[in-house]
This record gives sequence, structure tokens and C-alpha cells, in this order.
Amino acid sequence: MASQQLSTSELVARAEFAVASALIKAGLYVYVPLFNAHGRVDMIYENQRGEMRRVQCKSARLTSGAVTFYTCSHTGGVPRTYEGEVDEFGVYCAANGNVY
Repeated sequence: MASQQLSTSELVARAEFAVASALIKAGLYVYVPLFNAHGRVDMIYENQRGEMRRVQCKSARLTSGAVTFYTCSHTGGVPRTYEGEVDEFGVYCAANGNVY
């Protein structure tokens, strides 16, 4: 079976699932917004100190041994940072199966 290119939606869904799974495996509580699917925050988790952390999930590439990902969105070709809107990035690299 030939491999096919995943859509952006499929890449995002895989990254969100991988990040949420890793947080849950670490024993943390994860909350996913029910509405506002295109919001800046993909999930929230409660850390060991009881603090809520806002997470933006990203898919990463493995290039020359380095894991890279975009730290801003490019909706409509206009870059926009996440500064002040999220606390952390949750990054999934399908090439090595790791979550960062």
C-alpha cells in the first residue's frame, strides 16, 4: 500500500492525541476545549503544583537529526505568534515517535 500525504487536519489531530496521551501517561489531568475548535489553546493540563498550563500542539519535522516546528501560525499567509496566549508548546514528531 502506497503512503499518502496527510492533510493538515490529520497532522494536527495526531499531534494533539500524542501530546494528550503523553501528559496522561505522566499522571497529569488533561482538559480539551469542547467549543472553539480553531482557538489558540489546544488543551490545558494541571501540573504537579496544581497550576493550569495552556498548550498549543504542533507537528514537528526531523531534519538532519534536528526536530523543528513552527512557533507561530500562518493563517492566511500572515504569521502570528502565540505570545501571551499559550504557556507551552506540545510537539509531536512522527518521524521518531517522540513528544516534546
